[in-house]
Amino acid sequence: MALKTEVAPAGSGGFVALGEATRFDPKAALAGICWVTTGNIVTEATDFIGTTEAKAVTIKSGIGVLVNRQGPVFNPIFFSPADIEIGNAGAGLDTSIGMVTQNNKRARIDLVQSTGDLTFGTFGGAGTSNIFSFFDNRPIATRNASPLMDFANRIRSRAAGTAATDTSGGMWMDDERALASYVGRGDNQNNFSGFFISDSGWTALSHDDGAFMINRVPLAGTVPTAELLIGSRPVGGGSSVLAWETRRGQRWPPFSSRF
Repeated sequence: MALKTEVAPAGSGGFVALGEATRFDPKAALAGICWVTTGNIVTEATDFIGTTEAKAVTIKSGIGVLVNRQGPVFNPIFFSPADIEIGNAGAGLDTSIGMVTQNNKRARIDLVQSTGDLTFGTFGGAGTSNIFSFFDNRPIATRNASPLMDFANRIRSRAAGTAATDTSGGMWMDDERALASYVGRGDNQNNFSGFFISDSGWTALSHDDGAFMINRVPLAGTVPTAELLIGSRPVGGGSSVLAWETRRGQRWPPFSSRF
């Protein structure tokens, strides 16, 4: 770009050049003042794009926003358009998102390049804690023997509310069928935890007072009177059978009782 200055003397009706045109580089002239499309060299840690008042900054695109990467905002074969797509910065391969509070409490989400695993964790003075991970690199043929999620601490499953009777905390599990089984709390009125099979009902459970029941549930609002209560299976007859069996499959009739 060349810059040439001309003036119009009063009453002359035209412009008169003040010297020859000189080359002008707007990027160089505005360096440190404006942000350019090819990036800036930031020498001050306090430099930022944003506002100094209590108003939000809006970044908008017709398809999505890219951070630390170039190219399409999504893979049209596998994903729908993403609103925000974040890549890795610098020479690293993994991609991470960090969050920091005003008192320096930290959390981080990482997408691992080598495996595709997604990990979440908090960070304190002693290092990483409260990590849980989603594993993406498990072959389908071996997934029954390998975890797809790993938790480094406890998990809490909450009920919908103290008055709920059928929404207590727990976890449903699928096989080829949806919601094939459940492990967790029974309804809040009966005060027990156990295993529920969609085909059979509650198969094994423990009451809050310590009683253990097989194929039975306590009546609403009551406490079992026996330490161990065994009922008959929903299918296979009305009798309850108690037997002992070795690891080789040998069953001993003297120790088998039918009621």
